[in-house]
Amino acid sequence: MPTNMTYPEAMVKGYDLKFYRQLFEDIGFSVICCEMRPVIFSYESDEECKNLLLSLHYIGEVSKQLKEEYKEDIFRQFVKHSPRDSEGHPTHNAIILHAKLTKKKL
Repeated sequence: MPTNMTYPEAMVKGYDLKFYRQLFEDIGFSVICCEMRPVIFSYESDEECKNLLLSLHYIGEVSKQLKEEYKEDIFRQFVKHSPRDSEGHPTHNAIILHAKLTKKKL
C-alpha cells in the first residue's frame, strides 16, 4: 500500500471474525452472533457520489474552481477501483461487521 495514504488499521492488519469475537469478549461481552456481511452501496448519479466523496475529505477554504477540480480528481480515482452497477451508477463495495452481544454479568 502507498505510504502517503492512511488506511484503517483493520484493513491493513486484516482483522477477521476471530479477532473481533475476542475483542468483544475481552471488553466484557458475550458474543451471540458475529459475522461480516458484504454490501454494495449504489449512488443514483455520478454527482451524488462526487458530493459524498467531497464531504468525506476536508479540503479547507479553496476556490470554487479548485474544489471542482479536486472533486473530479477524487471521483476519477474512485471509479478506477469501484464498479458501476447494471444501470451505470457508481457503486461502493464494503464489508459490514454485524455483531449481536450481551453484557456479561459481573
